[in-house]
Amino acid sequence: MIFADAFQSLPTPLVTAGADRGCCRALCLPGSSPPATVERIAIWDFDGHHGNGTEAVVAHNERIRFASIHQFPAYPGTGAKSFANIDNYPIAPYTPREAILDIARRSLDKLIGFEPDLLLVSAGFDAYACDPLLQLTLEREDFATFGEWLSKIDTPIAVALEGGYSNELPELIDAFLTAWQA
Repeated sequence: MIFADAFQSLPTPLVTAGADRGCCRALCLPGSSPPATVERIAIWDFDGHHGNGTEAVVAHNERIRFASIHQFPAYPGTGAKSFANIDNYPIAPYTPREAILDIARRSLDKLIGFEPDLLLVSAGFDAYACDPLLQLTLEREDFATFGEWLSKIDTPIAVALEGGYSNELPELIDAFLTAWQA
């Protein structure tokens, strides 16, 4: 499968951009195509900012389920409530990392329960405890845990790099990808 197990850093992430800005291309990898029979898509967004752009594009589409785990309040100031096919998981600043991991696990399990043909992941690393923009508490090994969870899912997966602003970003991405590919 061409689309399965792909990772892409995108120049214009959809996570905080609206559909009206022409950023829908973030949902497809250049030069790739999804499996021939994609009926159901799940999107797991663990970027520390709310995925308002993705939400705007997929809201009320019953073939798609979207889960956004993000700090609230924080930019862009959206994502406080869930509705229709959208599950928002707003997390208060300085929430203990164990609680964030529990929320992340429950959100991923709920998406997998939807039985998607394709899982898209908006991988943001700004939930890292040392990220200068947010006040979340995840550590390097937590991103490895996310990768480990994905490695155990029997669904094609495509991952887009969304954000992360600490000097440790390359190490965080490496931990995630290494665990995912193990």
